Amino acid sequence: MGSERVGTIDYRNLPPLDAETSASMSEEVKVSVVLAVIYYVFLLGVTVLNWTSPAFMKTVLWGGMTITWFATAIAAMFMATLIAWLHVLHYQSRVAKYNKD
Repeated sequence: MGSERVGTIDYRNLPPLDAETSASMSEEVKVSVVLAVIYYVFLLGVTVLNWTSPAFMKTVLWGGMTITWFATAIAAMFMATLIAWLHVLHYQSRVAKYNKD
C-alpha cells in the first residue's frame, strides 16, 4: 500500500473561485465576525462588571437569580438567538439579491 491517502483533495489543485462566489464568501465572513465580536464583547462586559462591580452583579433580581446569572444564562441565550436570526435575515437578503441578477 502506498502512502497516498484516498479521498483527499489538495486545495492547491482547485480552480480559483469566481468573483461572485468570492464576494459572497467575503461578505459572509465580515457579517459573521461582526456578530461574533458583538457577542464576545457582551460576554467580556459581564466578566469585567463582575470584576469591577461585584456588589452590583450580585444583586438579586428574583428567585435568587443574580444579575450575573441573568446575563450569562438568560440574556446571553436571547442574544445568541437574536444574532442567529439577524444572520439568517442577512443571508436571505443576500440570496434574494443574487437570485435577481
